[in-house]
Amino acid sequence: MKRSITALVVMLVAGASFVWATPPTTLDLTYDPAAGVLHVEAKHVSDHLDKHYLRRLVIYRNGTKEQEIAYTRQKYPSKFVEDLPFIAKPGETIAVEVFCSQGGSKRAELTISSTSPAPDTTPPTLSPAEGSAPETPPSSPKSMY
Repeated sequence: MKRSITALVVMLVAGASFVWATPPTTLDLTYDPAAGVLHVEAKHVSDHLDKHYLRRLVIYRNGTKEQEIAYTRQKYPSKFVEDLPFIAKPGETIAVEVFCSQGGSKRAELTISSTSPAPDTTPPTLSPAEGSAPETPPSSPKSMY
């Protein structure tokens, strides 16, 4: 009898912890190839942004862990939003997984389109005509008084 009661109490406590934890319900990824920015947005509701938040974000490139970022709080009570500098090439698969501080996680994948131009990572070069004469600044407006 004691074992039955103990087992029941353990199941209730374990079940209650899953009810209180609210893992992220959605995870949306977009990539801006011109800016080289990965936009991550997850729906994650929290009433205590310092205690219940998305604590970790992991980025995978083609199945291999690329980057891991730890957080100590969530900025917004209804969602997690982050713009991350990230260079990706067409055809690569980028996956992101976020983890709640009180349990649960969510994962999403994005394949970089082959029609999207990859961000230019080389510095611009000047042609001889562009580099020969310095540019003069525009004249400042004159005061009417």
